[in-house]
Amino acid sequence: VSTQSTWANHTEADILLRKELDALAGEVGASMSVHYIVTDPKSPLWNLRGHITKDIIEEVFDLEDLGKDDTKGMFAAICGPKRFNSGVHKELAQEGCFGGKVHIFATNDGKAQ
Repeated sequence: VSTQSTWANHTEADILLRKELDALAGEVGASMSVHYIVTDPKSPLWNLRGHITKDIIEEVFDLEDLGKDDTKGMFAAICGPKRFNSGVHKELAQEGCFGGKVHIFATNDGKAQ
């Protein structure tokens, strides 16, 4: 089983538990990867920047896993403000990841639980 964790934040400083996630990924090895997407990076060397779009999804995710209907395919858990959640959900659906493969964690007011 492999795990991929993708975090989207405004700045590098906004990434929660970054040191712990990086340490865990280092311990686990190839079975876990962590990606960080930042909208307003302070470093010009930041690799993934901007909002989650089709291009970023294609770069970060294994697209063959996105559309699988079996339990071995990708499962996406989205957590953030309402606008973020709906935007990411839309992009994933366009790539074939929808239905029971996507879960959005949010209250009615859009604030993450």
